[in-house]
This record gives sequence, C-alpha cells and structure tokens, in this order.
Amino acid sequence: MQARVFPSADAASTLELDSSTDPARWGLLYAVEDFKTERLRAELAKRYPGIVLVGATSFRGVFSGRKLVRGAALLLGGDADGMTAASALRSVGPERARAEAVTAAREVSAALGKNPELVILHATPGFEEAVLSGIVEALGPNVEIYGGSAADDNVAGRWNVFTEKGSTGRGFSLAGLCTTTPDVSFHGGFIGGYLPTAKRGVVTRAKGRIIAQIDNEPAAAVYDRWTGGIIAGAMKRGGSVLLSTNLHPLAREIQSRSAVPHRLLSHPHEVYADGGLGLFTDVETGDVVELMIGTPEPLVTRAAKVVPRALGRASGRVTGGLLVYCGGCLAAVMDRADDIASTFEGAIEQAPFVGVATFGEQGCFVGGRDKINRHGNLMCSSVLFVRR
Repeated sequence: MQARVFPSADAASTLELDSSTDPARWGLLYAVEDFKTERLRAELAKRYPGIVLVGATSFRGVFSGRKLVRGAALLLGGDADGMTAASALRSVGPERARAEAVTAAREVSAALGKNPELVILHATPGFEEAVLSGIVEALGPNVEIYGGSAADDNVAGRWNVFTEKGSTGRGFSLAGLCTTTPDVSFHGGFIGGYLPTAKRGVVTRAKGRIIAQIDNEPAAAVYDRWTGGIIAGAMKRGGSVLLSTNLHPLAREIQSRSAVPHRLLSHPHEVYADGGLGLFTDVETGDVVELMIGTPEPLVTRAAKVVPRALGRASGRVTGGLLVYCGGCLAAVMDRADDIASTFEGAIEQAPFVGVATFGEQGCFVGGRDKINRHGNLMCSSVLFVRR
C-alpha cells in the first residue's frame, strides 16, 4: 500500500506513485471542502481503469504521515495487498436512507460475489443510524462497519461523500472489503477517550435527536447543572452550544457480553426554547445517559490506543490503515493536530495510512460473539490491514 498527500487540487494532476508496486485496485480518499476531488478521481480512473474508491470531505484537514494537511490524502492498494473492494453511492435523504442502504449493500455483495468481511461507510450528517440499520439488514449481524460522517470547515453543509462513480452532498458512500489470501486480515477499533462521571439520569422524553427531559426535568437544565454551568448563556437565549460542549459529551452504555463496558458518546450541540437538548445522534426514551469529561492529552493519545483495540490478539504486521477522528475533538486540540497523526503512525510502526476528521463516527463494538454497529460523536475509529 502507499499513501500520498496533495496540498492543492493542482497537485492532483500529477500522481507521484511508486512505480514498483502493482496497479492500484482500490483507494481511500479524503479531502477538505474546497479541494476539487473530481480532478484526482478522474486521474485515478484514467491511470487505473476499474479502480474502486470511497471517501468523504474532512474538517479543516486530512491526516497522513506525521501531519494534518490542508488538502487531500489517498491510500492505494493493489492485488499484492491481498484484498478486493466494491463500492456503492447513493444520493438520498432520511426518508429513504435505510431502504437505499439495503440495496447499496446488496449491490456491493453482488459485485464481490459474497458478503464483505468489513464495510467502510461515509454518510452526510443527519441519518447515519438509518444507513447502519439498512446495511445490517442486508448483510446480517456479523458484519463490521467502520467510518465517519462527512465534514466541512464550519458546519455549513459544504460536505460531500464520494466513490469512483461520483459524489453527493446528501447521501452516503460505502465500500465492502474482502481478503483474497489467508494471510491478510482486517481489524477495526472504536473508542471514546473520555472519562465517566457520577452524574447520570434516565431520558424520560425524547424524539429523534432531541432529549426533551432527563429524570422529568428539562434536559438542558440538567446538563447545565451537571457541567457546572457551561451552557448557562444558551439557557437564556437558546441556540448553538457546539463549541462549549465538545469536552463534555453524554454517554450510553452499549450492552454486550464483553467484560469491558462500551460507551457510545453523543455531542450536545443546541439548546431549544422549551429546554430540550439537541444531539448529533438518535436517542430514545428510557436510555440512561451519563456525563463524560475529556481533557486534551487523552484526546491526542487515543489515536494510539485505538490500535490495540483494533488488533486485539491478532498477530502480524500492519500494512496500512485508516484513522477516523472526530472533528469536534480536533477543534479542541487543533494545536496538537500533528501529534495525533504522528501518534497514530507510531502505533502502526510507520505503515502508510490516511485519516479523516468527521462530524460523527461509526464503529463496531465487539464483545464475545456480539457485533454491535453504532453511530456516535466525539469518538475515534480505525481500520487496520494486517499481514501475518
């Protein structure tokens, strides 16, 4: 595998790749909102006919090597890397997201000739849970799904997802991966990097992505009390609290047969006039939520900690990787952005990788035989390619 960074769209017209490698068959591509990926995708398709691509736009930059770069990053693989891929792209809204995800996942399986062993997913923000549900409906409960929601610089809707087939600003792209040799395997990890507090309560009224009440009190008032008043200003006027809350997510424990509790994080981003609290994930009445707390250092070092979470007991050499890192967390530690990249690269022993900063993260909690795919916020996921 080989990774390349393009600091500008003009640089995309010249692909400087290692000529000793076999022709590229698939690629992971990420770019900032103003990078013209069309030129790069067209150049790749011209040079490598039939190449499979999947990717999304990223918040403020892309990771590769030891840097966060304002541009695009590309990871390419060929036949010698021991895997094959197929992609699907859909322009769709929330009403049809699940149904289209079912057909897209089946389309990928048909192209591969079997169900994929792992799925990489990128959706535009707003209906990620529906897309996940559709993929699981099509492929069954044993599929593992990792990825992240497309992002832009300022939460202004200038995001896109894409494959070799095109791009869309409202919908999803996905790629299914299968190994072609027994000495190659895929491994995914999904972690938070925040610490729990003793503050928790039951969601007593909710709809979609809005918690109306916690323990029969207005949710925003409860959250403000738990955090010592970090959204006090918004309590009076309502509105966005996006940048005030990225170190104080809410968490729900995901039940599995694992001895380690899995926590799925949700990012509060808006206070409503009636005291409701808006999140970037779906929530249900009866859910138990607890306040989490984060500090900059663990948010940086989790880029390394996701690697052993992904590998588990697997043995072998990491030949490439994907890092999915929350854009809200990146905003909180932007001065340490290069440290995030170098920390991840060190953990995978300088293997080539690409990384994207997202507005929502998807991953699989694995415990015993359970494979529980979820959409969260302020999290970190990774996919590693390993050769024994």
